[in-house]
Amino acid sequence: MAASRNTIELAQTGKRDSLIALERKYQALWAEQRVFQTDAPTQEETAGLTPAQIQEKYPKWFGNFAFPYMNGSLHLGHAFTISKIEFAAGYQRMLGKRVLFPHGFHCTGMPIKAAADKIVREIELFGENFERFDPDAEDESAPAPTESTTAPAKPADKAKKGKVASKATGLKYQFRSWSLSTSRKKKSKSLRILTTGSRTSHLCA
Repeated sequence: MAASRNTIELAQTGKRDSLIALERKYQALWAEQRVFQTDAPTQEETAGLTPAQIQEKYPKWFGNFAFPYMNGSLHLGHAFTISKIEFAAGYQRMLGKRVLFPHGFHCTGMPIKAAADKIVREIELFGENFERFDPDAEDESAPAPTESTTAPAKPADKAKKGKVASKATGLKYQFRSWSLSTSRKKKSKSLRILTTGSRTSHLCA
């Protein structure tokens, strides 16, 4: 198909393309060398050693961070939080320590319970795999903006407004907030947990 005369071409993408190539190259290298896979020393390696001697011979470092909630989209704040501990973990790994830096998502608490209840209702509405969901119908059902006749609202606190905006997905249904990065098969497996027992809030399979 021939390009339109009005097609906008991205200029000067060499730096971006170089970064993407570097990312893929080193991700493949890390996977091949198992850089981020850490095993505890075997019983044979620690035989006859005291705990202090084991710690000196096989030093370790454990790091953790506030896992993001599953009821919204990831945003720059998550990247900022994880980047600091990521740098620390990399530094400790370069020192030769056995680094354990687990990743995960926060799947407990009332926000997740509320999201789980929404998912259950959406499964009942659209089916287990959301096969009856029509994105076009959702767009058409969105209410049109209307002029307010009331007095202008008080300006929201900048910090609170930014936090709320960063968590907003712009999507009407809960299941769509994680459909961008989750396959339908895997998502279906995860959702089965929600429909059992007392509708617990474990969104992760």
